[in-house]
Amino acid sequence: MNLKKIFKLLLNPNHYPVLIHCNGGKDRTGTVTALIHYALGLPKKIIFEDYMLSRKNLDSLIKKTLFIIKLRSFFRANIPQLKPLFETHPKYLQEAINTMENGYGSVDAYLDHLEMHEQRRRQLGNILCSSS
Repeated sequence: MNLKKIFKLLLNPNHYPVLIHCNGGKDRTGTVTALIHYALGLPKKIIFEDYMLSRKNLDSLIKKTLFIIKLRSFFRANIPQLKPLFETHPKYLQEAINTMENGYGSVDAYLDHLEMHEQRRRQLGNILCSSS
């Protein structure tokens, strides 16, 4: 996942609408969406609440997927061991944030590393929040 390319794409209004997705909607998609929210200046509480929507929206899919795994493994798969791979927890996003902070000092510094300095953040906000 090349985050610089993703932000570059998002900064071009001609690329809209944009669909950001991954298999579960919580790992790569959750991280990218959280970074977009950080770039827009949303409070951390809101960023985490949005991230956790995946838990509610994926719950039935996770149950079906684990059941299929159980059947296809002839009931040999260790479902309790696999279940965390499919679940959404705030600690997953927090670990990604910790990694950015440990490597760059802050999420803001990481965004700067991705060439999402203040002017580009405002530009992104204008694109995403315009009424047209």
